[in-house]
Amino acid sequence: MEMNGKKIMSWIKSNLAKNLAVVCFGILIAALMIEVFLRFYNPFGFRVKSGKIIVYPYKRYIIGKTHLKGINGDIIHTKNSLGFRGQEPPKDFSSHLTVIAIGGSTTEGFYLSDGKTWPEQLGKKLLKDFPKIWINNAGFDGQSSYGHLIFTKDYLSKIRPKVAIFYCGLNDVGLSAMNRYDGLLTGYGESSIKKLINFSSRHSELFSSLFNLSLYFYSKKLVLLTQMLILSTPNDIKIKLQRVD
Repeated sequence: MEMNGKKIMSWIKSNLAKNLAVVCFGILIAALMIEVFLRFYNPFGFRVKSGKIIVYPYKRYIIGKTHLKGINGDIIHTKNSLGFRGQEPPKDFSSHLTVIAIGGSTTEGFYLSDGKTWPEQLGKKLLKDFPKIWINNAGFDGQSSYGHLIFTKDYLSKIRPKVAIFYCGLNDVGLSAMNRYDGLLTGYGESSIKKLINFSSRHSELFSSLFNLSLYFYSKKLVLLTQMLILSTPNDIKIKLQRVD
């Protein structure tokens, strides 16, 4: 009886090991297939990925009616060949007054239709005095000053506009340290685990997507707050927090 029990346990362990090996092999094959698929087509459209800020040239967002006050009808949000909002770069780029606006959600105006953001409105007003002006909106919703530095290095340094307008600071208010995206972008103060995550994100579309999805669902659990600043003097800044339902 004791021998039969040992044989049964040995059989169970042997088959369990085989089944686990088959499962692990199947997971590996599935992961490789998903990795290949994501390298050709990634449906998520993350704008921070693998330690880089990603822009999407020729992207067009059509947003239906929202609950946002003051916004009626559909919203048309278009990106040009640079991945910015505004007109295409002129062929005689050097002869124009070239201006790019950099900032957070206030600059990008994600939920404003084309032509209604402040950089585009500014361009229309300056057109009278500067007929050869070209202004683009390179705003990035939620981006802090750390992100603006990375953006300047990766994109603006290649375009080299004559004027860069930085409208930033609000997304830095209340931050005692870099947020997760900023840390990923700059590599500042990375632990061994963060270095491994950063390395994996740079070399794997699957891991990068899973990491960004984890950040998304993490943020969904937090209480959403908007910060409304009431400024009186530079040394007297009051912050009113409102919950967004």
